[in-house]
Amino acid sequence: MYRQRPRGFATKAIHQEFSLDDLSEMTLTSKDDANYCEERFQLEKKIADLDDGKFSLIFPSGLAAGTALFSLLKTGDHILILNNVYGGTDRIIRDFLTRYEIDNTFISDLSDVGLIPDSIRPNTKMVYFETPSNPLTRITDIEGLVNEVRKISSDIIIATDNTFLSPYFQKPLHLGVDIVLYSLTKYMNGHSDVIMGALVTNSKEYFNRLKKIQFCTGNYPSSIECDMVLKGIKSLKVRMDRIEKNSLELAEYLENHPKIEKVLHPSLPSHPQHKLALKQSYGFSGVFAFYIKNGTLENSVKLMESLKMVIGAASLGGTETLMQISVLTSHVMIPYEERMKMGITDNLLRISVGLEDVEDLIDDFAQALEIIGI
Repeated sequence: MYRQRPRGFATKAIHQEFSLDDLSEMTLTSKDDANYCEERFQLEKKIADLDDGKFSLIFPSGLAAGTALFSLLKTGDHILILNNVYGGTDRIIRDFLTRYEIDNTFISDLSDVGLIPDSIRPNTKMVYFETPSNPLTRITDIEGLVNEVRKISSDIIIATDNTFLSPYFQKPLHLGVDIVLYSLTKYMNGHSDVIMGALVTNSKEYFNRLKKIQFCTGNYPSSIECDMVLKGIKSLKVRMDRIEKNSLELAEYLENHPKIEKVLHPSLPSHPQHKLALKQSYGFSGVFAFYIKNGTLENSVKLMESLKMVIGAASLGGTETLMQISVLTSHVMIPYEERMKMGITDNLLRISVGLEDVEDLIDDFAQALEIIGI
């Protein structure tokens, strides 16, 4: 049984009072600009409210939000990061920040908080992780991590990507995280027709620093996209409830299929951090991973091509069920040796379950798995 969710999420997502007085807290921009920026301000306030945060900022993409977040670092700083993160985030850290002599340490498993003290350096200024991670759904003990980091320093920024669960299934700010990142492209919008990102925090200091970075770089979305995400958020609860049910039923089917080696879904008791997921989350979304038994890249591709309903795509969080082969998409630029260490192998597939009738999804996988040879 997952932890009990606070009441009122759907009401908060649908009904929101917004006035120009909110701008004194939510933005450094003058109220004279309110008519031009009203949709953005409304969305920022709504996302902050859903996460029980004080401040939020909206960006043209999740990667843009991440770039702003990592811009809090300066030359000579060090970032500690989980090695199993979104491929785009990995590239920012390895290829972009290193140009400015910002050092990094990729740690294999932040679910073991005992590894943290030996990994933090005197110049460590940020710890960043995804939980669940992409694509292996590893769960980080958020409270444990926060406690370990705070024993060492109160000045290290602790940030997490909460895209996979959304504030409906997890609230990292409640667990001590400083800054939460979202790709609004995914579940928050929910219809695969907008690219946007967000950062949420309770720290006015971090908010003001991030706001300055955003202003200096002109990193703003359009009002039309903000309006689309505002509309998408209104159905977030009902979408996530259905997706949670669908994904667990499909995961249970795949776990019992003779051609599937392993399923990584935190709601399954077989998941390595199942109990931790129950402890710190309110439920789980539609994103999980599985390995084809004795699988090759050829079999992974054949399975993808044999599915009639499931769409091959690297995105997630929409109404349609999507699936990807991570070695060919999100993690294609990660060196082979690093991928193998992570467990991102040729027979690993990541799925984002949608809103279809789950019986039809199961039938689709049944016929496709029948075709591939093991």
